[in-house]
Amino acid sequence: MTEPSDCRSKATSNPTESPTPMIATRYQNSATNLNSVALIGILNDPTCVEVRFFASPMRPTRAHSISDGSENILPLLAAVASYVIPHVCDVHVVFDGMFLTATHSPRYGEVRAVLDAAQACGKASYCATPVPFTSALSAEKAAEVLLQQGPIHPLTAATRKDYFKLLSYLSEEEYSL
Repeated sequence: MTEPSDCRSKATSNPTESPTPMIATRYQNSATNLNSVALIGILNDPTCVEVRFFASPMRPTRAHSISDGSENILPLLAAVASYVIPHVCDVHVVFDGMFLTATHSPRYGEVRAVLDAAQACGKASYCATPVPFTSALSAEKAAEVLLQQGPIHPLTAATRKDYFKLLSYLSEEEYSL
């Protein structure tokens, strides 16, 4: 993981509000099976208050970088896990870049396991539109950019298929065939 920044250095995007201190760090991507295990661990962590899921665009944009991988693995799953240290600051862990993808059958199993855990934990949500690539940004800027995206919906059994449409051209049912 990268070194977190100082809580006192962050401010809100609205200059009329008082600063909301924040620390952000980026999960260092590994093998996709380890990436999924790490995120499932955070989803099951009782001190984590929210995990918000995102999907990258299905095609490269100007913000696409080498750390986002090749075009044939797009779109990518991204997430921000949020913790609150009372009276100190918010802590965000950014999962982006070549983290997880559902574009190939073996990788779909890892995404399915993450979504199963997310659905079960009751603290997961997702952005209903593709978000910009953020892996070339600092962890703080990536967290800021991702957390400003919307609209946001709870990730439930009823909404899971809507989020999955952002991750793959196939439905989860089609992967099961």
